[in-house]
Amino acid sequence: MATVVATRFEPLIRDFYQRLLSKGKPYKVAVTACMRKLLTILNARMRDYFAENGIQTA
Repeated sequence: MATVVATRFEPLIRDFYQRLLSKGKPYKVAVTACMRKLLTILNARMRDYFAENGIQTA
């Protein structure tokens, strides 16, 4: 559900989603690709947050 909202309101994800649809990708393929991209972005943000605040991970 978060990905569907991101395809409407988050400019980076929205542009990526529209680009996939314009290339003829099916809806589910485009949404799944956006899920992966969103997860990658969130993981990078967490990595940077932990590094800035000196939080150690296992």
